[in-house]
Amino acid sequence: MDKYIEKSVISALEKEIIAFIKEWQRSPFMWNRERDIQVELASRLKSALIKTKIGNKLKPFDYGCVRLKGFKKEQPCSRLCCEEVTYYKSKNKKRKRIIKSCYPDIIVYNDLDGCVGPDGLPYKANNPPGKNSKVNWPMLLVCEIKYESESYGDFHPDHRKLDRKKLQRLIKQQPDRNINGTKYACFLNFKRIKKVSNANIYPTLLKKGKVVDFVSDIKESAILPLRRRHRK
Repeated sequence: MDKYIEKSVISALEKEIIAFIKEWQRSPFMWNRERDIQVELASRLKSALIKTKIGNKLKPFDYGCVRLKGFKKEQPCSRLCCEEVTYYKSKNKKRKRIIKSCYPDIIVYNDLDGCVGPDGLPYKANNPPGKNSKVNWPMLLVCEIKYESESYGDFHPDHRKLDRKKLQRLIKQQPDRNINGTKYACFLNFKRIKKVSNANIYPTLLKKGKVVDFVSDIKESAILPLRRRHRK
C-alpha cells in the first residue's frame, strides 16, 4: 500500500475511534457490554474504510474452501474482520519457540501488493497467505477491547497484560514474511466505574510499530498513548 494512502487510511480510522470514545463517554449506557462496543466500532471502521481509496473489499483469492454450487473459485473477502484466527510467536515453559493463535477483537487487513511469501515469491490468487500454513494475512491495524463496569466486565489485570503482550508481538513480527504481523495496534480500555462528568479528550496519533493505549475513563475522559502526544 502506498505510504500516503496508508497515512490517510490510518487517519480516517483514528478519527472514528476517537469519535466513538467521545460518544461513549457522553452516553456510556448506550453500549452496555464489551461485545456492544466491538460491534459498533467495527461497523464504524468498516464504513470509514469504504469511504477511503482502498475500500473494504480485498481482491478475490482462493483459500481452497469447500466448493459450493454457484460460487466462483476465487472469492473476495472483507478487509475488516472480528476475532479472526491470528498467529503470533511465543515460547513454551522450556523457552522453546512456538506459534500460538489468538482472536483479536478487530482486524483491518493490508493489501498484498509488494508482499512476498516465505518462499520469496509474490502472493498469488491461488496461493494466498495462510492457505496451507500458519501464516497471517498482512495486517494494517489490530484492536483489542477491554471493558470494565461497576458490576461486570473483565476485571483481571493479567488478561489485559496478556492481550497487550500479544499486540506487541504482532507489531514485532510485522517484517517477518514467515508469519506476518501488523503495522499498527491499539488497546481500547473502557472503564465505566465513575460518575459521569464533563472533561476534555486529548487526541493522539496511531503510531506505526507501536501499541497505542486508549484509556477511556468516564470521569477523566482521557486518551493516553504509550508516549503522550497532544496536538496543538
